[in-house]
Amino acid sequence: MNIDFHCHLLPGVDDGCKTLEESLQIVGEMKNRGVEKLVLTPHLYSPKVPTDINRIKDTFEKTREHFNEMGVDVELGAEIFLLEKLSSKPLLPLGDSKYLLIELPDFEPAYLFEELLELQKKDFYIVLAHVERYVYLFKDDFSKRSFFGNKFVQTKLLKLKDMGVFFQVNWNSLIRKEKRAQYLLKNGFLDFISSDKHSLKDGRDIIDFRSKFIESLKVDEPVFGGA
Repeated sequence: MNIDFHCHLLPGVDDGCKTLEESLQIVGEMKNRGVEKLVLTPHLYSPKVPTDINRIKDTFEKTREHFNEMGVDVELGAEIFLLEKLSSKPLLPLGDSKYLLIELPDFEPAYLFEELLELQKKDFYIVLAHVERYVYLFKDDFSKRSFFGNKFVQTKLLKLKDMGVFFQVNWNSLIRKEKRAQYLLKNGFLDFISSDKHSLKDGRDIIDFRSKFIESLKVDEPVFGGA
């Protein structure tokens, strides 16, 4: 099943689509390019984009039927900002799964590994959103690991992978051949691709699931909810 599990199409709850009409127009374009299922992931606990978890849930219940009428399955999740003590807060996994889509700060938080471990202790699987954006994960000294075919990989990235953390990369970063996205792809770190689509005019391309490029990547297919 072709799933885009990182998008901001739940209308009026964050910095994504403002109206249901805009959301449905984007969903129609996504369906034309092979999308079969969406997990709607508004921001949660982001210091830049204030949101309310109850409003998110209520809006989803009021709009999900409209999404389903477009012929695309939808589930609710969130792009959850990694706060200190995040594990003690109410969370929104991706659909009915135990996967959490986690956004990291622009700077390296002192609690990064500790807090991810705390979430894992609660039986959550961690998917880091748009990993290619976090410059500090790419600044370590290089270390060598035969698992990756004797290629050089960054130590922070390697530590996260050793913890069982999954990496999501944005579609635009790949098709535009951005340096860090290419690095992740070439060194075997790429697990999932999503659009991170926010609005009609946000400059982010919709994933073309029918493209030869997608077929060539052979990334994992996520299993969320009933998928």
